[in-house]
Amino acid sequence: MKVLFHIPTQTLTPYPRLDEEPVVGLDAAYDTFDVLQEPQPTFNPATHYISSTETIDVPAKTVTRGWQIHDIPAPEYKIWPSAQYFMGEFTLQERSYIALSTNPTIATLRLELSTWLSEIHANNPRVVAGLDKLYELGILSPARRAEILNS
Repeated sequence: MKVLFHIPTQTLTPYPRLDEEPVVGLDAAYDTFDVLQEPQPTFNPATHYISSTETIDVPAKTVTRGWQIHDIPAPEYKIWPSAQYFMGEFTLQERSYIALSTNPTIATLRLELSTWLSEIHANNPRVVAGLDKLYELGILSPARRAEILNS
């Protein structure tokens, strides 16, 4: 594959011929470069993502199109793999208060957690409301709430 390199602007332009034969009457402001395509690397999409790269080597008259692997950044909030892990953050005494609470917000969250089959994100509005209510009811101190969210 070939591309045209525009010398004054240092930019690439698609090659005007599909057969890659020389272009008759090509303006002197353009030079023909070969495109080298690297194969896509293998990576774990659960932990990484890839982006394309393009390196122009003017002396060699080549453009290398490759790949760069990046780590997926950690979320800005805590994630528990299941409701059991989330509830494991609470002490035995805190769990007993949660289990015995007749407060509608706590009872609703307790019911939702019993059927919650996926990850629990600390920024989920139901989780935030439940922790706020536990603080409001005096079951959690501000420091203890922060410890649960950040441990």
